[in-house]
Parts: sequence; structure tokens; C-alpha cells
Amino acid sequence: MINVHVSVPAGVEIFPHRTPSYSWIGFVDEERHAVAVERRDAEVLGADFGGETPIVYGLCTLSTAAMLKATALSAVS
Repeated sequence: MINVHVSVPAGVEIFPHRTPSYSWIGFVDEERHAVAVERRDAEVLGADFGGETPIVYGLCTLSTAAMLKATALSAVS
């Protein structure tokens, strides 16, 4: 697994809202993502999961939060 932080100048409209693997794809700002991971509460994201229970655990979620924090710290230096 790899985490990559990129800027998309064209905007998120170029991405699909669903794929065969994922029934919902959305984007939130980094601060809201960090709070959701810290609290283990996906409701912070403000998304409707259609009655499904989102999981805010796992290596991919935790490592993404760690990568965003490291990116923010390196930008300050």
C-alpha cells in the first residue's frame, strides 16, 4: 500500500462518484479527515452512507492521516 498526496487543479469533477469496487467515492478536506480518524467517527465527514456503517479503522485510514500530518509539518519547515 502507498499513500500519495496530490493536488488536482482540474477539480474533483474528473473523478467518478462510484466504481465497480467502490459504491461511493467522495472528497473531504484534510482537517475533516483527520478529525474523523482521531474520533473514529465518520459522521464528521458529513456524507450520507445510505444506511451503511462506514469503518474509520484500518491501516489505510491511519496511514493516510499520518501522511497528511507529515505533509503539513514538512510544509511548515
